[in-house]
Amino acid sequence: MTTLMIHETAIRQNVREIRTRTDKRIIAVVKENGYGIGLKNAYEILHSSKIDFYAVSSPGEAYTLRNLGCKDDILLLTPELSVEECSHLLIQNIIFSLGSYEQADILKEASAHTKIIPRVHLALDTGLGRYGFPWDEPETIRLCTSGARIEGCYTHFATNGSRFKKNVRLQLHNFEKALHMLTSMGISYGMTHASASKSFCEFGDLGFDAIRLGSLLLGCIHGENAFRRAVWLESPVYITSIQKRGKQIGYDGKLKLKRDTKVGIVQAGYSDGVFIGSQDGEMSIFIQFLSILKNLVTYRTRRKYVRIDDIPVPVLGKIGLNHLLVDLTDGGYLIGDQVRIEVNPLFVPQKVERVLIASEELELSKSRWLLFSAQTGLIAPEAFSHSDVLKHNLNI
Repeated sequence: MTTLMIHETAIRQNVREIRTRTDKRIIAVVKENGYGIGLKNAYEILHSSKIDFYAVSSPGEAYTLRNLGCKDDILLLTPELSVEECSHLLIQNIIFSLGSYEQADILKEASAHTKIIPRVHLALDTGLGRYGFPWDEPETIRLCTSGARIEGCYTHFATNGSRFKKNVRLQLHNFEKALHMLTSMGISYGMTHASASKSFCEFGDLGFDAIRLGSLLLGCIHGENAFRRAVWLESPVYITSIQKRGKQIGYDGKLKLKRDTKVGIVQAGYSDGVFIGSQDGEMSIFIQFLSILKNLVTYRTRRKYVRIDDIPVPVLGKIGLNHLLVDLTDGGYLIGDQVRIEVNPLFVPQKVERVLIASEELELSKSRWLLFSAQTGLIAPEAFSHSDVLKHNLNI
């Protein structure tokens, strides 16, 4: 049975790490069913970590939080263009993201029906080209804000691709110019926020009043060893077999075995979110070309890995919709051993059961990995920091 494991203590530790880097307000983005871990799970863990502001992408998510007992601020990031829905959201005291004439008119109508003044955060488009008022058209903003209580102002950076840092600096410049223009027009824009997970890791809170974080809370940011990965798939070894050297295996039959191999079958594949949601297309053409050359020269770099007892185990060949093959030759692995697969939880479907685990289980895992690391010199996985391994090796 394949399950999505959710480590509560790791999420709380990530929140504490964030608070060592900023004293600004944390807006926890729990869109798309709590970033894939379940909205109820996400809320209960974050609420216990003293998070008091949430951001969602749909009215349904906002209602679910209220039904869970959330009395804190909730920001709806996606524009809602239904008068009836906006009326319900007003009654539930949801904050709206305001970024267009159309939405402003609908909010005025909903306000007239409910006699409730809308709470809004102004959304400014500084370069992403998705939602929000054009940053350089402050007059449009002035005309759309009458009858609303402005409590915040934000932008969303375009953070993917090789131009990430340049894009952030350009959009930051545009955002700051827009704030200056709003001030000169006498518009009080309230709390400001711009940094999301990736930009926060690179630039911090940028001096604004809050940060909006989603994937970082789960430790799903590469290259940030201080944050612990809190989610992964687990599925047991289902069947094993010995396959002879020279045999071609894998879903496409293209992998030719270079030795007699103990092959394990794991009942997890694309339909469970395995190896889905990579960052394809974010590299420049030149960098992609160099990456392809490197893969051709070094076979090892083309391989994908899972873990058993936190030891890296190679995946064999192309995976299928419901299965993947792993190389068990170099370990005493048995049918039933749990295979850990790192995934993007956003792409793990609801059919996969979500399971909460406690700190003791992580510490046991961590101890095994530190012992293995000390013996072999391998680098620890993202769930454990390099300093953990160093301390273990030095017996600190």
